[in-house]
This record gives sequence, structure tokens and C-alpha cells, in this order.
Amino acid sequence: MALELPFGLQRLMLGAGEAELEVEEAASKAHHAWVNLTSTMVNALYVRSGFWEHVLDALNSTIRMQRLGQAVAKVVVAALGPAIGLASISDVEALQDELTRLRSDFQDLSEKFEFQSRAASRMHRVS
Repeated sequence: MALELPFGLQRLMLGAGEAELEVEEAASKAHHAWVNLTSTMVNALYVRSGFWEHVLDALNSTIRMQRLGQAVAKVVVAALGPAIGLASISDVEALQDELTRLRSDFQDLSEKFEFQSRAASRMHRVS
């Protein structure tokens, strides 16, 4: 099979009658051989248990590093925040709670205003 393609090309160059068909068949065989070889190599890689263990270990290491980075960032902000004028964590949490309460109050007032507006428009229609 390894020599079919070069011999077919030589016969094609020399003008043999069925050389074109031989070259196509040889190229097709070579293509299928490479596809089968590649498929076998990829399957062997995935079947190995060590490959997936390595992938999972790398993923776990990445997640651990992200968590470590977040923890370091929190410590640095907590330690240096007041020195550079940042608000403390408790101040930020209190502000978030206040914003949540204000949003709720605004929504209640908005619903009350819409109810009153609808009631007033109905009263004007009747009279």
C-alpha cells in the first residue's frame, strides 16, 4: 500500500490508460489509513485512565488557585482598604441592605400609585 501512490503517479505521468483510477484508489487508501491511525491514537489517549485523571487534577488545581486568589484579595482589601479610603465590609453590607429596603419601599409606592391612578381614571369615566 505504501508504494501504490508513488507507482500510480509515475504511471500517470507516463500516460498509462488506467493510471488515473489507480492514483485515486491509492489516495483513497492512504486517506483511510491516516484516518484510522489518527482515530486509533485518539481513542488510545482517551481510554487511558491517566489522561482523564490529569485533566481533572488540572481543573481542581485551577479552582483551588481561584479560591486562593479570592481569599488573598479579600484579606488585602480588608487590611489596606481603610488606609486607601475604601469602605469596610460591614459598611458595604449595610449599604446593600439599605438599598434592598429602599427598592422594596419604592416598589410598594409604585404599586400604590398605579392602583390610585387606575381608580381615579375609572371615577372620571363614570361621571
